Amino acid sequence: WCLLAAPASAVLLVGRRETLCAAAVTGLAAFVPPRAPALPSAVQASVGRVQVAPAPLDLAPVAPGTVRFLLCRHGETEYNRLKLAQGRRIDAPLNPTGELQAHALGAVLGAGGSVSVVASSELQRARSTADIVAEAVRSPERDQAPPRRVLAELDEVDFGEVEGRRTTALLSAYQRWCSGDLDARISPGGESAREVQERVLKAVRLLAKEVRTTGDAGVTVAAVSHSVLLRFVISVVGGVPLPIALGLDQRNCCINAIDIGPRGESRVRCLNYVKHLTDRPESLVAARRAPAPVRAVQKLAAKGIVRVQDLGPPAPPLIIPEWDKKQQKEEKDDN
Repeated sequence: WCLLAAPASAVLLVGRRETLCAAAVTGLAAFVPPRAPALPSAVQASVGRVQVAPAPLDLAPVAPGTVRFLLCRHGETEYNRLKLAQGRRIDAPLNPTGELQAHALGAVLGAGGSVSVVASSELQRARSTADIVAEAVRSPERDQAPPRRVLAELDEVDFGEVEGRRTTALLSAYQRWCSGDLDARISPGGESAREVQERVLKAVRLLAKEVRTTGDAGVTVAAVSHSVLLRFVISVVGGVPLPIALGLDQRNCCINAIDIGPRGESRVRCLNYVKHLTDRPESLVAARRAPAPVRAVQKLAAKGIVRVQDLGPPAPPLIIPEWDKKQQKEEKDDN
């Protein structure tokens, strides 16, 4: 694989890797952040509708027998705006900017072709975003939205006791995960990297099994999840080394696209695509730096402290039982 530097509106990663690999719990947070300041009236008026034509998500057509995963982050919440750690235990709603971002996301996905299923985590910030997306990608032929799936396996990582604190509280665990300590937890009661990887794998298998294609047409799944969980999906499914994946920015309502072929092979098509948010009269991408833990990982990589060659051999391809049986039958027929 190779990492390509793209404009600020997108980071692209193109490559191939025979891999795939994630689990769940829910909770509440006692902390309630202060209310957001009112949005400008022009922005408030546009919530619930898209004012400009969406920029197209310019990807190659889905290949025969392939499942394309459009992996999206939810819209903004007050915890995001205040840079507070918001994991599985905090079930915050979208704020007004987050609603507008969700409509922009729905518009660009709706303009990109058919979506077979729209999935999300159980947390309301992801569910609300996915509900808006599902309506936007409504099939014109049948005049109905695609099926919705809610999976606990797509929930954000459980950060444990540090939820509701500044995101710098995640820094220590990020560094340990980058050093190869996958059993480290962000704080007591939180999940380890290994546990998250296991449930990422489970989520992808469930969705791929539901929409698997055996004919000539490829299919597309849109899944709305969370920033840290999406970095694990990019690592496990896309074959990107975890230290690199943890250093990728994931803006609210960004899009990542990964194709999974009929034999379980994966190909990353785009990462952190946000052009649908920036090509608007009121840009929906905040002018901010990446979160502190992400910047720390980027610095480690820049200094050579995190090296890809230290991470061991690549993982084997994901084997989905139904696809495996089909492949065995084809090989038997060839013989």
